[in-house]
Amino acid sequence: MILGIDTTETSTTTLYFFDKKLKLVKKNIYESSNNLSEQLLINIEEFLSALNINKKSLTGIVARRGPGSYTGMRIGLATANSIAYSLNIPIVGYEENVENESNLSKISAEMEAQGGEFNIAIVPLYKNPPHITKKKHC
Repeated sequence: MILGIDTTETSTTTLYFFDKKLKLVKKNIYESSNNLSEQLLINIEEFLSALNINKKSLTGIVARRGPGSYTGMRIGLATANSIAYSLNIPIVGYEENVENESNLSKISAEMEAQGGEFNIAIVPLYKNPPHITKKKHC
């Protein structure tokens, strides 16, 4: 049982639930606008609860790395990495459509290569380099 998280869109969050063979079982889209950090864990809990799934029965997580909303990716990936780490389950990042069969094959192979446990956190894939404001000299 694998949880999928996509927070790259500015105003929505998409959660996926896949069976062990990465066949899509359920997909929900939530409005997230300016309260993603407050709502993401609540949405995940509600999503799993509606499917009668205990989070401890998850065997992996897939999370979209980007490109997309800077803040959304940071919140989504921090949450996904934290869940995977705390449950000691593998996590795989993806960039393209997670519902595409060829992408799911790649994800499945990566997840299998991790041996069923958390190995490494995934990092965001940003569209552009960060814009860091230089200090003003007065």
